[in-house]
Amino acid sequence: MNIQRINILKLSNKSKLTYNIIALLALGLLASTTVAYFHVKANLHDAVQNEQQIKATTTSNKLTSWLENNLSLVEAFADTLANSSTLIRGNELYEFYLNQVKKSRQFDYLAFALEEDGYYKVNDWEVPPSYDPRIRPWYQASKQAMIPTITPPHIGAEEGANTYIAATAPIIKSQKFMGVVVGEVTLGYVQKTILGMKLDYDGFAFLIDDKGTILVHPTELQVGKSIFELEDIASQDMQQLSEGRIVEGDGYLYSLANIANTKWRLIVAAEKTQLSDVLVNETISLLTHFLLIFLLIMMLFVFSNRKIFSPLIDWLERDTNTNLPNKKSFKQQATDSFLTRKSPGMLAIVSMDHFNYLTAAYSQNEVIQLLNQIKMRLESLLIHRSLLGQFSESRFIAYVNWEQDTNDRVMLRWLQSMADKLSAPYKVNQRQIHCTFSIGACCFPDQGVDIDDLIDNAFTVIANESRSGISSCGIFSPSMNQRLGGELIITSAMKSAIGNNEFYMQYQPQYDYEKRRIVSLEALIRWNSKELGRTVSPGEFIPIAEDSALIILLGDFVIDTVIKQIKHWNEIGLEFGKVSINISPKQLLKPGFTEDLLAKLARQGLSSRQIELEVTETSVLDNPDKGIAILKQLANAGFNLALDDFGTGYSSLEYLKLMPVDKLKIDRAFIRDLAVNNKDSAIAKIIVDMGSALGYQVLAEGVETKEQLDILASFGCNVIQGFYYSKPLHVADLESKLSNRESTCEIISY
Repeated sequence: MNIQRINILKLSNKSKLTYNIIALLALGLLASTTVAYFHVKANLHDAVQNEQQIKATTTSNKLTSWLENNLSLVEAFADTLANSSTLIRGNELYEFYLNQVKKSRQFDYLAFALEEDGYYKVNDWEVPPSYDPRIRPWYQASKQAMIPTITPPHIGAEEGANTYIAATAPIIKSQKFMGVVVGEVTLGYVQKTILGMKLDYDGFAFLIDDKGTILVHPTELQVGKSIFELEDIASQDMQQLSEGRIVEGDGYLYSLANIANTKWRLIVAAEKTQLSDVLVNETISLLTHFLLIFLLIMMLFVFSNRKIFSPLIDWLERDTNTNLPNKKSFKQQATDSFLTRKSPGMLAIVSMDHFNYLTAAYSQNEVIQLLNQIKMRLESLLIHRSLLGQFSESRFIAYVNWEQDTNDRVMLRWLQSMADKLSAPYKVNQRQIHCTFSIGACCFPDQGVDIDDLIDNAFTVIANESRSGISSCGIFSPSMNQRLGGELIITSAMKSAIGNNEFYMQYQPQYDYEKRRIVSLEALIRWNSKELGRTVSPGEFIPIAEDSALIILLGDFVIDTVIKQIKHWNEIGLEFGKVSINISPKQLLKPGFTEDLLAKLARQGLSSRQIELEVTETSVLDNPDKGIAILKQLANAGFNLALDDFGTGYSSLEYLKLMPVDKLKIDRAFIRDLAVNNKDSAIAKIIVDMGSALGYQVLAEGVETKEQLDILASFGCNVIQGFYYSKPLHVADLESKLSNRESTCEIISY
């Protein structure tokens, strides 16, 4: 025993390699045997199913042909009766025809019944006086169908009656139902045809109706029972049988064929135990081929260089930080596992916001720990049959397999729950880290059929989502590409327009109706684009500029232009009150905004008293502490402050009392329907009263009619802005208006 152990330990490297190869061959042989077995089994099942299906279809066609012959015969007889110009009752010709059909053995009974009084004539049966054919199931079924039809099996009315199949046809004359022709035959022919089928593998056939009741079966005791009483077939198998698919029970394989013109289904069964011998022989034959192929592959593995494995290694590359499939590997796996199999689902890209801030604030090791915690949360959220990968350093990518009928609302709720869970704080080295995420998703195959299309569309969603400092998510729609494409064109044209001096200013007067004079002007930027070949509306380009740094460039242009214009007007002696400038949120919160503005005024020798700055509630309340602090700096520097679009933002009274504003501008949304909408009128009055109580001047924007003006004047709001007094004017037109003292004239509607 000890000698043997020593010999084993002293095996040469060559011997060890030999044993290793033998072990690999043994494992390969086992794997090949398993693969061969299941491959042959699947093919054998397919072959048996095809054979069953052919025989079932052949028998079904035979029964269908027989039933169609029966139907054509009763249909022809019904047409004859419907077109008869003589009396039907007691007609010897029709009685003769009934008897001839009996002799032909086409039917056991051929009869016709009339709707009017239940008259019934049948061959070879004495009709009882109380017999009323109109209540028989075959009559009612035919009357309901109103076309030639095979009715469900029924028990005959005679003594010791058999089970019959009825071929019926309605008698219709001048579109009026007159009665029914019926040909009855016992179920014997159907039984003989089905039970006489020659089937392999100890197979047998039986017949069921649409409810699963057995009509014909080799075992007579099974007739009348439900198919679900058979040990092999459960209720959940009925749908597969209905669709003509094979059903595999413990003992049998079942396939199905429908019988035309009926609700019957022919089922053919094959005993599975008879397949075993064939399965073993076929497996051994296939295994031999597998073994030869496996030996060849092993030789290639042993004697070939490593370049053979490089494509496989490249495909199996994983991210070094999270051990997730990298971008290339993920795309390949998603394509193979889901897209090529047409599995409906959703591709989602999870992008960490401000990742560069995290890498600057934390060490590389801490960032890696954070990424792995995010990975763990994502893995806990993904349902079964999903794939997670690392798209880039700050982005994860996932494909989630959904059911075919899952709607966008369900998927969006799931994405939102993902965003909520991901945005919860993380703990790394006893330090709490807060992260926000942008999640873009695209559905397959509705919005993309290729992996690159899905990825591009998911990024489109991320680009479309606002950066509000909270985690956001969305699902792609084609309109996003159209809108973002249009925005990209406008953004590109805007960058050129700034250098080409395509922007210019117009000024709209703000008029004090009580004092009958202009008290201030609002500076409004306009754009006539050479690149786009049109005038671009501020409502079109300003929101796009606000989503980027372009709004700061536009804001600087407005401030510089207005300051120079004020200096010019001062030099020529025009009186205009103040000039109001709209300040965007990004511009207001830009570091050094107040100092830069004061420096520009000083260079031109102007006072801050001639400028009014308009801000919106949103621009202040997005960062209330910082926003209010800047407003106080501006107020202390002598600037007049106006709160623009009042009533459409947060309208927070808590912050309103803290803002050092001088003017409230009632948004035009409340002025438009002022004369016809009591709610708008009430809101406008409340704003005027509140502004007056707080010591603010109140201005109404968008005043266009005398009726609106009168209502506002009755509220105590005398300062207006809108087309009723003046539209926005070019500089030359405004100077002409001011120099001609039109500012003190009565209002003239445009």
